[in-house]
Amino acid sequence: MFEKEKSVDLSMFGIEQPVIVKRLTAGEKKNLDNALVKANNIKMQGSEVIGDLAPGDTALIAAKTYYKSGPFTVGDLDALDWEIVALIAATGDELNRPLVQLQDKSSS
Repeated sequence: MFEKEKSVDLSMFGIEQPVIVKRLTAGEKKNLDNALVKANNIKMQGSEVIGDLAPGDTALIAAKTYYKSGPFTVGDLDALDWEIVALIAATGDELNRPLVQLQDKSSS
């Protein structure tokens, strides 16, 4: 089923109110992809992709993009425990996986 948002349980971190992550619009997805490419300094050299992977930046950029609502503001994400940011980013990634991949996974 198509979900537009998903709840992230943060009770294991002592935070009772969940974070809500959102499914991105086409414009938001484009902006996220462009921000990740820029943060990772990705370039094409012939048919080869070359970049400097910055996983910390990647998780933070993704979490800020997916964040819809919760017990703190988007600006507060920088000061949170890194695992909270990683969990928000991972849940957002899961929610924003292409629907074709979701259908293939459920038919296996």
